[in-house]
Amino acid sequence: MRAAFTALSIALALPGALFAQATAVSLLVIDQGTDAPLSNVRVSVAGDPFERVTAPSGLVRFIAPGPGKVTIVLRRLGYEPAALSVDVRAGDSTRVTAVMTAVPQRLVDVSVLDSVTSGSPELAGFQRRMAARPGSASYITRADIVARKPVATSDLLRRITSIKVIDSAGVLVSVSRRSDKAVIVVGKGDDLAPCALRVAVDGHLREGGFAVNSIAPEEIHGIEVYPGPATIPAEFASMRPDASCGLIAIWTRRDKE
Repeated sequence: MRAAFTALSIALALPGALFAQATAVSLLVIDQGTDAPLSNVRVSVAGDPFERVTAPSGLVRFIAPGPGKVTIVLRRLGYEPAALSVDVRAGDSTRVTAVMTAVPQRLVDVSVLDSVTSGSPELAGFQRRMAARPGSASYITRADIVARKPVATSDLLRRITSIKVIDSAGVLVSVSRRSDKAVIVVGKGDDLAPCALRVAVDGHLREGGFAVNSIAPEEIHGIEVYPGPATIPAEFASMRPDASCGLIAIWTRRDKE
C-alpha cells in the first residue's frame, strides 16, 4: 500500500516538474528599416517539428523544447531569412525581439511594344519605309491620328498636299493633283477624268472607288500615300500596274499591336 502511494505521489509530481523545466518564449519580429511589426513571418524552432506564424502585431509565443541555447529561424517573402540563438532558462519567461531586413524583389523583364516597335512584320515595314522617306511619299502615323482626332479617315487624307478628296457618286475618293486620266466617253471620244488613287488595306489591293471612310480612324495604325506610280516602292510593285494614279496603303491596328 505504501509502495502504491509513493508511485502515485511521483506521478502527481511529474507535471509540476515538467512545467518547471518548460520555458515560455515571446518573440516580436520587426522590420529593420521602419521598426514596424511584421506579420506572417514563419517561425521554426530547432528541436520542435511545428512551424508558427507571427500575428499582425508581429508577436508569436511558444514553449521552448528545453532550457539552454534555442535556435530560431525566421522566413518571410520579401525579406532575408534570419536565424538567432536564444539562451533560455528553465521555468523562466524569455522575451526576444528579432529584426528582419527587406530585400528588393527583381521584377520579371517585361517587353513593351509601342507603335514604333510593333512585332508585326507589316507594321515593321511601314515604320521602315517611313524612316526612309522615299521621294514624295507622305505618311500618317498613329500619333498623328491621335493628335488630330479626325472624324473620318478622309479628314486625314485632306491634309496630304499631293492629292485631293472629291465626291464620286456619293463616295469620297482621293485623286491626284498632278494629272487627270484619259477616258473614252461614248459619243464624245477621249475625255479627261480625275485620276483616282487605288487603296490597299493591310497589303491587299481593294476595288476601284473603295470608300476609305469605311475604315474608322481609331482602327488605323498608319497610312502611306504614293501620289504617282513612280513613287510606289518596289515591294508594292505587284500593285503598280493597277495603281497608275498612285497608291494609298492603309495599315490597321487589329491583331497587329
